[in-house]
Amino acid sequence: MYKVQFVGAICFLRQNGSRLALLPDGSDIRPKHLARIVVDPGMVTDEANWPRRNRVQRNLGEYRLPSCTVTLSGVDQPGQLDTSDHERRMPRLQNLQPLFRIDPNLADTVATIPIRQGTLIAFRYPKTLDEPDASIISELRVNHDGPITVVVTPRDGSAVRTLLLEPGTEIAIANDTPDDESIAEHFQIYEKLADDPRARLEPMPPPNPPRLLPPSRSEHRIFNGIIDDDLQCPNTGCCP
Repeated sequence: MYKVQFVGAICFLRQNGSRLALLPDGSDIRPKHLARIVVDPGMVTDEANWPRRNRVQRNLGEYRLPSCTVTLSGVDQPGQLDTSDHERRMPRLQNLQPLFRIDPNLADTVATIPIRQGTLIAFRYPKTLDEPDASIISELRVNHDGPITVVVTPRDGSAVRTLLLEPGTEIAIANDTPDDESIAEHFQIYEKLADDPRARLEPMPPPNPPRLLPPSRSEHRIFNGIIDDDLQCPNTGCCP
């Protein structure tokens, strides 16, 4: 088994028993959002076709995502996907704005990730308190033995990029700002996914219901450092 931590602005679109993780493109807002894969560099056994500009910090195991589709071993093929916990805890964009609809072919995304197998669970950031403004992350638990292959297929037709990881590697897929800068407008990045330009979201994410979101126990290094309860860059559910 291995785990995938989804961190920052990521929406999970419902699709016939599966989910499509959508990372809205935040490259043109302030502070700029950076979509990337983060792993322990000691767990990378091979990599291919990553241009220098897409290696954020290769020695730290960070790989910047181009406009692309990402597939993960044991995740993209049809199978059993349990989202019951995620459904119960995760706010829905359509509940916040009735006009909100998403066509994944039209949404302004930097990356999409098909999820068809595993168990998807919602948590609040590690070490944060049970407060209404604690940001939500998602954890995907994948039943998969052996090496893990990450395939990144750029939309511009350039060479497919791959990572080969040791069995059990914990992967983080992030779409947030690497700067320690917090502004209220982070949540409005989700407007980039809407079909209708009139679909506007409030600057602040909805408050979390008390005692519903336990803290993540992940020790992935993406969560190292000072954790601020007022992160304002949570994951979210999506439209039916």
